[in-house]
Amino acid sequence: MPTAGCEERVGPQHDLNFGDQTTLAIDAALTGQGVALVQEDFVTQDLSAGRLVQIFPHAMRTDAGYYLVSPRKQRQPHAVAELKRWLSGA
Repeated sequence: MPTAGCEERVGPQHDLNFGDQTTLAIDAALTGQGVALVQEDFVTQDLSAGRLVQIFPHAMRTDAGYYLVSPRKQRQPHAVAELKRWLSGA
């Protein structure tokens, strides 16, 4: 938080953990139950409509990636194999 100009450590009032449940975190922020740290693409409309506000004037880049997952099977359907090929740029 120092890069955002926030020197004071702020802790949660309650123990909340949404894990990878981005939608739940956004819903909590929309209903006034807290703040959400999410990708801007997920909240663009809510920001434009004034339902949410961006707390800091800058974005934070992460090295987090995306994962393509599917049930473990011997053989993937053709569509899944094509999507995997397209996403990997092969």
